[in-house]
Amino acid sequence: MRKLLIDDRIRGFAQQYASALQAEQPNVVSDLENLRDSVITFNAWADPTAPEKYINALIADYPAVLTLEPKDWNLNKYDDILKLEPDMLTRPVVYGYTKERKKGGKVVKASRPLSDTFYERIMFCLRYKDARKILGPIHQQMGLKACYYCNISPTDSSDDGEVFYEMDHLKAQSLYPCLGTCFYNLQPCDGACNKRKLNNPCDSQMYVNDENEERSPFHFEPQVVELGKTRGDYKCMQINFVDKQGVYSDACKQYDETFGIVSHYSAHKKDVEDVYVQNQRCGSVGMAEHYKKSIGYEPSRDEVFQFCLGFPYNEDLIHEAPLRKLKYDTVKQLEDSGALKV
Repeated sequence: MRKLLIDDRIRGFAQQYASALQAEQPNVVSDLENLRDSVITFNAWADPTAPEKYINALIADYPAVLTLEPKDWNLNKYDDILKLEPDMLTRPVVYGYTKERKKGGKVVKASRPLSDTFYERIMFCLRYKDARKILGPIHQQMGLKACYYCNISPTDSSDDGEVFYEMDHLKAQSLYPCLGTCFYNLQPCDGACNKRKLNNPCDSQMYVNDENEERSPFHFEPQVVELGKTRGDYKCMQINFVDKQGVYSDACKQYDETFGIVSHYSAHKKDVEDVYVQNQRCGSVGMAEHYKKSIGYEPSRDEVFQFCLGFPYNEDLIHEAPLRKLKYDTVKQLEDSGALKV
C-alpha cells in the first residue's frame, strides 16, 4: 500500500541480493545456453529463431537485470521476439535427452519430455528458488514484514532463508521471465493476495523512481461513534477505503476488488477502537496529565503518537508490521480533526 522511492539505501540492498545470488549460482548463463540449444534441437517451432533470440537477449541482459530499476525495463525487445512465436513461453518443451540408444540398427537420442513450460524452464535456469531464499532475509533487513498489497498478513523470513510468504512478480513470470529474478520485480505478499492478483490483475508497483509519484494513493477513513461517557466507549461502524480526495474512486474500486480490502478490514474494527482508547488515555485525565502532575514531565507530541500507535508516527514504517497502515491513518484522522489528545 505504501510505495518505496528507490534511493541509495534500496540500491544497496538490491546489490547485496545480486552479489549473493551470483556467488551462490555462478552457472546461470551456461544453463541458459544449454536450454537454448536444447529447445531448438528437440522442439518444432514455426520460427526456430524465436527461442534463440529470446534466450540470447536474456543472456545479454544478465546479470545486470538483477538490479535493473523499473525506469530502465526495456520489455519491447522481448515483446517483439514473441511476435515471431506468440505462445512460445507457455508451451511445454522437451529440453534434454537421457541417453543414446540403438533402435533398428541406428543410434538415436532418446528425448525426455518434461511438463515444464518454456518460461518455467527459464525460471529454473535463473534459479528463482535460490533467489527467493536470498531475498527473504534481505526483505527483513529492509523492514518489509507485511504484505505490500493488504498490510494485514505478515511476511516473515528466517535468517537461514526459510521464507514464510510469497513473492509476487509485478510483471508475471509467464509473460516476462526475463524479469523473473529482478530485485525490483519481486514484491512481498501473502498467498491470498498473490492468488487474487493472478485472477484480477492490478499493476501496483512497490518500487518507484519518480520522487513526485504519489506513494500512498489510498487511505482508510474509519467511522467511529462514541456511545457513552466512559473511557474507551467507542464503536467502529465501518472502515472506508478512499483515495487522497476522500473518494471511493475507480482506482480504489479496482484495488478493493482485486484484494478484498473493504471486506478483509471489516474484521479489524477493534484495532481502530483500540487506537481511540489509547487516545482517550492520553487526555487531560490520562497519561499526559498523570506524568505532568506526578513527575513534572509533559510527554511530547511524538511520544503521544507512539503511545497511540505502538510505533513512531511515520507512514514510511507501515511495512514493518501488519495493520500499521490502518492504525496510522486512524491517528492521522484524529489529528486532522483536532480530536487527538495532546
